[in-house]
Amino acid sequence: MYKDDRRIFERFEVDFPVEIKHPIAQMSTNARCCDASASGIGLFSEERLLPSTNLQLQLDIPDGHSPFQGSARVVWSRQVEEERWHSGLEFMRINLMGLRRIFETRAQRD
Repeated sequence: MYKDDRRIFERFEVDFPVEIKHPIAQMSTNARCCDASASGIGLFSEERLLPSTNLQLQLDIPDGHSPFQGSARVVWSRQVEEERWHSGLEFMRINLMGLRRIFETRAQRD
């Protein structure tokens, strides 16, 4: 972990598509999940996700099952390229079975 990293849970590198649904704006956008932990995910998107925004997520985990669905809150978002944003999201409710699928897929890659 980085010296200034305040996370309780270790992050694991992953790579799979995520559909982000904005319940209030009734819009959705696609992104790529780049890391995951027991408390949230990091992702890259083409649009900025505003901090404190609550979102619905659909993670297309490559394990042959239905997409993992959950809700998360945007903690931070920073621009890394002209039309590319890196954001950190915190799960609002922990779905242990869904998290297990994420980490099993990660373990199979190693």
